[in-house]
Amino acid sequence: MLFTVLGLIALFLGERNTNATVGVEVQEEDQHDVPPLRSSDGQEIDACCKEPLLVEPVSVHSEEPSLVEPDSVHSEQPSLVEPVSVHNEEPSLVEPVSVHSEEPSLVEFVSVHSEQPSLVESVSVHSEQPSLVEPDSVHSEQPSLVEPDSVRSEQPSLVEPDSVHSEQTSLVEPDSVHSEEPSLVEPVSVHSEQPSLVEPVSVHSEQPSLVEPVSDDPSFDFSDEPGSHAVEDPTCQTEDKETQIIEINSQGYEIGAELDKGGCGTVYEGSRLEDGLQVAVKVSNFKKKQLISVDGFDEPLPLEIALHFLANKGPKVKEIIELLDWKVEADHYFMVLERPIPCVSLFDFLSKHRGILPEDKLRKIMLQTIIAAQTCCQRGVLHRDIKLENLLINPDTLEVKLIDFGCGDLLTEDIYKEFRGTREFAPPEFWRIGRYRGEPATVWSLGVVLFLMIFCRYPGKADLPKVNNKHIPINGLSKECCDFFHGCLQLNQMDRLNLQKLNSHEWFKELNTF
Repeated sequence: MLFTVLGLIALFLGERNTNATVGVEVQEEDQHDVPPLRSSDGQEIDACCKEPLLVEPVSVHSEEPSLVEPDSVHSEQPSLVEPVSVHNEEPSLVEPVSVHSEEPSLVEFVSVHSEQPSLVESVSVHSEQPSLVEPDSVHSEQPSLVEPDSVRSEQPSLVEPDSVHSEQTSLVEPDSVHSEEPSLVEPVSVHSEQPSLVEPVSVHSEQPSLVEPVSDDPSFDFSDEPGSHAVEDPTCQTEDKETQIIEINSQGYEIGAELDKGGCGTVYEGSRLEDGLQVAVKVSNFKKKQLISVDGFDEPLPLEIALHFLANKGPKVKEIIELLDWKVEADHYFMVLERPIPCVSLFDFLSKHRGILPEDKLRKIMLQTIIAAQTCCQRGVLHRDIKLENLLINPDTLEVKLIDFGCGDLLTEDIYKEFRGTREFAPPEFWRIGRYRGEPATVWSLGVVLFLMIFCRYPGKADLPKVNNKHIPINGLSKECCDFFHGCLQLNQMDRLNLQKLNSHEWFKELNTF
């Protein structure tokens, strides 16, 4: 009877102890069992109980996943931080303390579909302080360096193929006008900060052409109406300066405002004091003293003066500006030139007419330009810089005069390996093999001049194959004009028209002599 009462008391005390223990959080990570109760005689009362102590604050052995799970849904590797197992003899590296912890994780799992789980598992579910790394933020103000699908990114990706609202264009654009593969005659890109891959050696032409080349357009059609690509009228201002008097070979000249400035020198207004003749005075520095001997002169002359003198030698040809006088000093020289009034450059004239000239005016201008080029070559001079800026035109009479021999050379039968002038007018054989001949190169430059007057842009690589097909008509121009046009711009120099026979072409037969 006594033993029965003692046993009931022991069971009652053991039950109370068990209930008191359930819900108590584990204080030591390596303590899971509570010492058993013993009777007054030292015998264990519940010695046969072999079940582990139940310390389950949040149902750790639940079949359902933990309230705090890694965010990775498709994780193929288990998380390195697992829920605390009561039976685990070694404690968890990160043990959840409170589900409603007031202090959030500093690193929050970012990618939902990441195949590799986070090394640090988020502890707090109801964290009141947001994570320092916000997952999948669409409106992130600093996007990833490579963000193909970012639409609203305020700072565009360095490589952003699909960005719609990108405020900065890609550094490499498809079908870019500034193709890395240069055309045979590649115009100078005015906005380009990096020079062309194939750049002609322009020695005297340091200032690019005033004609802004239009970019190559592979879809260009020769049926375009002439003048449809007209360039804007450039702004040219004459600079007023204090006049001064200079003496050249016993003649006094009053020097006025600056007319033009280029790679070969500066040109000023002038008047001869003796009779008031209006002239142009060009002052050039000796960048490289090139002197040649000319018959009738004791001392060698600077190359530009000698070439201009030779081009004027013989019967007067009104299509070439006249050299009136000159003076050579130690580091520079003066040239006194004819100044027709009124006159403008052919570029300015073309710009004023918005690039739209009727065929009869084109023909008259081209014939005079051809006569000037033929005369130079017949007198042993290769001008090598025939272009719109070096052709003066009287806007009333359409009389044309060739100027500026600063890029020229003596004409020989030899092959030239150096090109001086404006690179857009260099012949294609120079780019292909590094050599060219004088007269075929001159014919090519005349073809480029006509191309500019018709389309107001330089010929590009997409145009040249079409030009070589001599049967492609140009909208609004006669068959004879098209044939002349095609004959000057043949890629093979042997197929080009002969310079000395250009003025007898069918296109000029209807032109009245003047």
